[in-house]
Amino acid sequence: RKVEEERRKREAEEERRRREAEEERRRFEEEERRLDEIRQQEEERRQEEERLRALEEERQRREEEERRRREEEERIRRQEEERILIEQRKRLEEAERRRLEAERRRLEEEEKRRAEEERRIQAEEAERRRQIEEEERKREDERRRNELRKMEEERKREEDKRRREEDRLREIERREKEAEERERRAREEEEQRVRDQNQRNHRISTNGDNSFDVKAIYSFKSNDENELPFKKGSVITVTEVIDDNWYYGTYGSRSGMFPTSYVTLINPAPAASAPTQIIED
Repeated sequence: RKVEEERRKREAEEERRRREAEEERRRFEEEERRLDEIRQQEEERRQEEERLRALEEERQRREEEERRRREEEERIRRQEEERILIEQRKRLEEAERRRLEAERRRLEEEEKRRAEEERRIQAEEAERRRQIEEEERKREDERRRNELRKMEEERKREEDKRRREEDRLREIERREKEAEERERRAREEEEQRVRDQNQRNHRISTNGDNSFDVKAIYSFKSNDENELPFKKGSVITVTEVIDDNWYYGTYGSRSGMFPTSYVTLINPAPAASAPTQIIED
């Protein structure tokens, strides 16, 4: 029984494989048939393209022949037109030459008559111009004499005006120099007074003053945190004299150094028992 079953199984497997092989063969034949149809279609399409290309070449050849024929006809027509135009131009040139010759003769006769008339007119015009020029020369001489007289008067007025302007400028320059001299002297006196005042302040500080008040005569601006900026007219309390050029004091809620030349003493304090410390730079 087992052998029979094995035999049946082998026959069934062989049948299945045979059917599959048959199916594969049919598919291969179908694919071959489809490829043959495609090749046939490609061949028909190629033949159609060749036929169309031949027709296009024939059409282009005919168009080229037609174009050449039209160009030849156009060239012949233009040559004929040029020949006709040349003949017409020759006839017109001949007619124009004859007309110009007649016109030249007429103009020569008129030119002779006009030359004679012009010579007569020129003679009369020369005489009249001579008389006019003589009158013009007399008027020009008179006008020049008047202009020279006016120019001389104008020159004298300009000279007087220039002298007055120079005197005025010299006076202005003298006043400016005097003002500059007065300002320089006042500045020197003020600087000397500030130096004297600072020396007195220094002496007062070194003799035992603890503090004293000064008044700003200039505004002092500074971004240094160790310096004390203030405005003109501010009252500052000096607490230490650093040297002849710098004080240390307080103004409002701030303290710092400031130059002695920017302030003047207004409230010297009485001498104290202990001298104020001098800070070296």
